[in-house]
Amino acid sequence: MPAAWTDEEGNLKRSTPAQRYFVNDEVRPSRWNNEVVDCSPSQIYFKPRGHLSKMFELGSKVGELGDSIYLIQDQRGENHLVSRNFTKAVISRADPSMESTDSIEARRRETKPSAEQEIPEASSSITTDEELYMLLEALVNGDKAFMVVDGSASNKKELEKSTEEKYHGVAGVGFVNAPVAFRKRNFLRGRTTAPRMEAVAALEACAIAMDARVKDLTLISDCEYVVKGIRNNTYKEWLNDKSTPHSSTWKELDKHVKRGLNIETIHITAHSISLHNLVDAMARGEDIEGWIVKLKPGVEKCGVGLEEIRACYK
Repeated sequence: MPAAWTDEEGNLKRSTPAQRYFVNDEVRPSRWNNEVVDCSPSQIYFKPRGHLSKMFELGSKVGELGDSIYLIQDQRGENHLVSRNFTKAVISRADPSMESTDSIEARRRETKPSAEQEIPEASSSITTDEELYMLLEALVNGDKAFMVVDGSASNKKELEKSTEEKYHGVAGVGFVNAPVAFRKRNFLRGRTTAPRMEAVAALEACAIAMDARVKDLTLISDCEYVVKGIRNNTYKEWLNDKSTPHSSTWKELDKHVKRGLNIETIHITAHSISLHNLVDAMARGEDIEGWIVKLKPGVEKCGVGLEEIRACYK
C-alpha cells in the first residue's frame, strides 16, 4: 500500500505505516478506526505473521479493526491483528436443519459402528464428538490401541495465577489392551514450551504402548506439529539438528519406532471435542468432573475408562 494516492474524485489520500503493513500491497480506501469492534466468533484460517508465515493456522475471528484488519484468536488463546489478505474462510458443513428425515436416518445408519466397520484412515481430521466416538469405538472393536493426548505449558498470565514454581503437564486417555490414562505435572527441567509438552505427551503414549507390547498405536492430538511431524516422518530430520528444540524427545520417540512401533496420527480440532477437553484439563491440573459429565453416556464402549482417569488424581 503506497504512502499516498489519489482517489477517483481526485482527492489526495494518505496511509499510516500500520495501514501499509497490515493491508500489504493492495490499494483500496480503508475505513480506519482506532478501536477494535467485537464480532461473533467464527473460525478462520490465517497467517499470524503475514507473508513471513509459511502456513495458515486455524483460529477464531473475534473482532475487526477498520475494514481491512481482523482480530484473530489462535488455538493457544493469543490474539493477533492480521490483514484480511492473509486470511481464508473456513467452509462450514451444510446446516443439519436443512437435511431431510430420510438423509438423517441414512447418516445414522452409516455412522453406527460395528465390529466389521472399516476404521477411518488416520490421516483424516476429527472435528466433532460424534466423529471421534465413532472412530474410537471402531478401533476398540478392532482391538486397536489408541491414545488421546495433550500437553500444557504455562504462559505469563497462568504463572501469575499459579502458586506453583513451574506450570506444565501432559496427559492422555486411551485403550492399550485395556482402558488406560496417564497424567504428569511439573516434572521437566529447562524451558517448557507448548510444542515441547505436546511432543512429550506423544512420547509418553508411545512408551505405554511399548510396555504393553503393542505394535500399532493411533495417536490423537490437536497439535499439528506432532501430527504432521510423525505422519510425514519430518521428525527424523530434526533428530540430529542442534537448532531443533527438544530434539532429545524426538530421539526417544524414534527409538520406539525402530523397535517396531507403528504410529498413526489423527488431528482433532482444539477446544471442540469433549474428550480432548478432558485430557487438556488433566494436563493443566484442573478439576475434571465437570468435563466427565459432558462425555456421552456409555463412553466406556469407546475404550475410555473413567475409573482410570479418576485414578490419576489419587
